[in-house]
Amino acid sequence: MEDKTHWSEVMLPVMGVFYAFAVFAAAIMALTVPNDPLNFWFPSTTSGAETWRNIGLMFVGVVGLPFIVWRTITAHKQSNTANAHLELTVRGHSIDRFQQAAHLLNSDVLPIRVAGITKFGELGSAPENLRYMTIQKILCSFIRTRSEELKETLDRDAANYMMMNLRRGKEGSGNSKWSYATIIDEDITEAFRVFSEIRTEENRKYEKDWCHNFAKIKLPFVALPGYDLSGSAIWEANFLFGIFINTDFSESLLGLADFRFARLRGANFTSADLSYCNFANADLSECNLTKADMTCAKLHEAILKESNFSDTNVSRAEISPHWQHLFCCSQKSQIRWVNKDGNPIPFIPDPLHKPLSPKPLKPLPSSRSQAHSDEVRQLECSSG
Repeated sequence: MEDKTHWSEVMLPVMGVFYAFAVFAAAIMALTVPNDPLNFWFPSTTSGAETWRNIGLMFVGVVGLPFIVWRTITAHKQSNTANAHLELTVRGHSIDRFQQAAHLLNSDVLPIRVAGITKFGELGSAPENLRYMTIQKILCSFIRTRSEELKETLDRDAANYMMMNLRRGKEGSGNSKWSYATIIDEDITEAFRVFSEIRTEENRKYEKDWCHNFAKIKLPFVALPGYDLSGSAIWEANFLFGIFINTDFSESLLGLADFRFARLRGANFTSADLSYCNFANADLSECNLTKADMTCAKLHEAILKESNFSDTNVSRAEISPHWQHLFCCSQKSQIRWVNKDGNPIPFIPDPLHKPLSPKPLKPLPSSRSQAHSDEVRQLECSSG
């Protein structure tokens, strides 16, 4: 970095020239303006000691003023230099902590990884934070990588479980159950917590034109209640049986995400892309789905109690007719109504009213019925 010239290095010589000119002009005026300069400046009525004292004070003022100005500017420069050194020291300390946190994140031991994530959280929330976006990108990458590792581990354990059952003479039908019967490691949930916690209003200004990438993560049974995942790319994610109570998904891209059996009570999906999402058997009570895109989303057997579907695109969305009172007339015509098994039904039953049964036909009187029978026989004979 090139050293910048301080303004005092340019202004001091200029100020010195002007000051010398002012002193010289004052001396000329003091000698020429009065008619009798000697008597004017050294009157006989004033004692000699007082006169020489005034001369000394004037000399000290003329000579001392430039030194006072120079010392003030020098002190200011020294203060700026000290502040710059302090800033470099703090930045160097921050870099050391950053490198240490990144080193801990690569550990094979779970508690050490959690400690590294916690350090990233401290760095991201510090007032002198200069690497917010770098920390967020590292956390996103860490979550995606750990998700892939978790999926590979689950698939491997499920295959071993199936082979164990086959050796015992049993069918390996427990494969799918084993794949999801797990608890997400603490480092993943801690990474999500830090990611959400450091997204303050001050730090959000750095997120302009950048989207947090969590695409295709596989985290069944994950618990992220109340976290801020707004504006993130989370398409094709697997959140089977997940817990997302009061989680903020506003303006997120969640297309093709799997939320089956998930608990999403009070979640915020405002302006989110939920096209082709699977919410079968999920709890979407009290959710805000205003202006969300739910094209072709599957919501059969989902709980939609007190949810807000204002201006929501529900084109070809599969929804149980039990919740038709939550939608306006234009939305009802776009919805694909299905039963509890997800099969489409040809009409929209109203759960608040029982269908009307057809009225039975009144029987004809006996005389008229006999005459009607005779007419029918005559017609049959004539046609024969």
